[in-house]
Amino acid sequence: MVDSCPTSPHIHRVFWMPVPDQVPASGEAGDGAGVRAGTRHAFWGRRWDGQEAECKTVCGVVVNLDESSPLDWISMAECGDCRAEILRVRGEVRP
Repeated sequence: MVDSCPTSPHIHRVFWMPVPDQVPASGEAGDGAGVRAGTRHAFWGRRWDGQEAECKTVCGVVVNLDESSPLDWISMAECGDCRAEILRVRGEVRP
C-alpha cells in the first residue's frame, strides 16, 4: 500500500484521482452503461505511478486506485476533507 503522507518533502505536490464507490459483494452488477458514483480524492505526491492499487488518501481513507474515465472526473465530487487537510498542512486555513 502506498501511504500518502505530508511528511514528504513535496507537501505542495498533490494529485487528485476519481475513486469509485465500493460495490458491495451482494450488490447489483448493473449494465455498466450508467455513471459511476464516487469521489475525487487527493494524494500526496506528483502522480499515481499506476503500480500500486491500494493507496491512502490525504483524508486518511484507504482506497483502490484504477484508471479513470473523463466522465469520472466530471461526475465525481471533490472530497472536502482532502481539501481541508491540504490547506491545514500548508498553513493556508483561513478563519
